[in-house]
Amino acid sequence: AESSYEIALSTGFGSYASRLLTSGANLLSYNLFVDPTRLTVWGDGSPGTSTVSSQSLSVNLAVYGRIPAGQNAHLGSYGDSVSITITF
Repeated sequence: AESSYEIALSTGFGSYASRLLTSGANLLSYNLFVDPTRLTVWGDGSPGTSTVSSQSLSVNLAVYGRIPAGQNAHLGSYGDSVSITITF
């Protein structure tokens, strides 16, 4: 029998209000969302965030991202490290 589970994402470098991509001292704000409309932040279920639940052991889940326009982006490779927590 399949049981349900919940998937949460950490803040990475930043907060759920604004995750941050880093390239040395340069920063770009971005966020990750559970929906293609990019209205619901994928987080830990704390206020302003949501988690994703499923009962299927074989499922493809999309993570939707957005980097807001108007940032002073410098050339370089940007990265962040976001942890995934699966709770059974």
